[in-house]
Amino acid sequence: MNIPKVDTWFFEKVEFHHPSVLSIKLVEGVKSNEREMVLSDTDTPIGPYFPVKVLETSRCLRVIFNEVVSFHIIDESYSSPTEKLDITHEFGPVRKCNGLEYQKYVQADSIVDQTGPDEIFGYYIWTEDQTVFILATADPEVLISDEKSNTSVERGDTYFSQ
Repeated sequence: MNIPKVDTWFFEKVEFHHPSVLSIKLVEGVKSNEREMVLSDTDTPIGPYFPVKVLETSRCLRVIFNEVVSFHIIDESYSSPTEKLDITHEFGPVRKCNGLEYQKYVQADSIVDQTGPDEIFGYYIWTEDQTVFILATADPEVLISDEKSNTSVERGDTYFSQ
């Protein structure tokens, strides 16, 4: 599957279906062709930068994990992986990683190593607004979706410098 090259991705929603299927909807962020001035928190002008928005024409992806062991979603503003990610494979915006700190945390704070599946893989999805960590026993399916983006979702301002 050829995942489209986009400026960036935004998180739109997650659905968990019992017993272990996780479906994540991502929407395309489109960089404007025109720059605009941006004000800092102290109202000092910075920039100009290119605004990035989710449009009605934005493409959508569905990332579907079967056999999910654990997942965690954190606001991107608070996400800060402590080490450089050891990426072993990429499925569009999904990164399969060795040695994720999240995986170490789950293994240390659960009995998954004693009673769970033989092999668990760690995945990382970074978007402009959320970071998603997933532990699963199989690689995800990443599908181009014919769903429409939800432009009524209030998103934080995102800008590109180039």
